[in-house]
Amino acid sequence: MSDMTEGWKSFNETKRQKKYQNQEQSTSILEKESIPFESKNYGTHLVIQTKPVIDFWPSTGLWKVRGKDIKKRGVRGLLRYLKDNQMVGG
Repeated sequence: MSDMTEGWKSFNETKRQKKYQNQEQSTSILEKESIPFESKNYGTHLVIQTKPVIDFWPSTGLWKVRGKDIKKRGVRGLLRYLKDNQMVGG
């Protein structure tokens, strides 16, 4: 195999590992903060049980508020949004 092919294989594997690590860490943070959620697709999609419902993809950090034009990234930003809008305690 060429060096370029090996480089891309390595890059893609590193990216996969990072997404898995993000998924594990973000899910753990939500659990630690006692945020109620339902796990879908083996944890790749979390449905935050608030009103309105929030869809969260922990591997990329993307989250969207259903029914609103709010689409952002990051678990910490999600927690801040939930607390600022009094959707959770704390």
